[in-house]
Amino acid sequence: MTSMHWFPVFLSFFLATARSGSCPSQDAVLEAESVWERAISAKGGRGRVLRMENILISSSFTFGPLWTRNHRARFETLLALPDRAWFYSDERPYRFGPELRVVDLRNNYALDSEDYSNSRLTPTDDDRFELFKPVLWLLLETRWQKPRLSSISMRGGLDRTSLRVFGDLNGRHLEYWFDCRTYLAERLFIRRSTAHGVHVDEFRLGEYSDADGLRLPTVVTQRRSGLPTVRYSVSYQIDVDYDPAIFSGGASLRRGPAGWKRPR
Repeated sequence: MTSMHWFPVFLSFFLATARSGSCPSQDAVLEAESVWERAISAKGGRGRVLRMENILISSSFTFGPLWTRNHRARFETLLALPDRAWFYSDERPYRFGPELRVVDLRNNYALDSEDYSNSRLTPTDDDRFELFKPVLWLLLETRWQKPRLSSISMRGGLDRTSLRVFGDLNGRHLEYWFDCRTYLAERLFIRRSTAHGVHVDEFRLGEYSDADGLRLPTVVTQRRSGLPTVRYSVSYQIDVDYDPAIFSGGASLRRGPAGWKRPR
């Protein structure tokens, strides 16, 4: 899209934002929803997004002394939408060994490899957030959750401009930055209140690739309040044939990073 084509659209964004004041105006919400619809189309289309039942997210980052970076942390996350997740992590030698956590919000329990006598734990706010956040930067919305949009603004110049869409979901304030040419998300800020104050999580999303009809970022850089910045390499599998027993006491750390798979 050339600058002459999208400049009138940007002008309308400025006007909608200027009129919004402290409360979202109808025009600002409509502008935000218009950009959101284009972002969903760029993602692969709402039909494809809403068909998804689960997603396996494989991610890693390297760490260690700056001159070597010879350690690789590995993470496997299975999200069984809308309310179940299986988390495997291996950050040796930083940690003593692999860890596993299973969260089932539907039945309000969690299982943890550090206390794995199949005793039921109550999911924490962090559990809910860990299940919630990948959906926001991967899919934008699902059949079960969609942010309520409130306004839109712009950042940058005519040669490089991001469309900033604001909204909220479940008490968390969201700020998306979309590329004005591709409408793919470049950044996401999630502001949430915790017992320790307001935390801000920032995700920088890049190097998009196709995964079974969905455009998903393969490089995700995460900044969290009070924690170091981490750059992840990420790959995906859509609608895998997972073992449902992992959510009913059948998960085991001994099964390793592929422990989500259905036994053959």
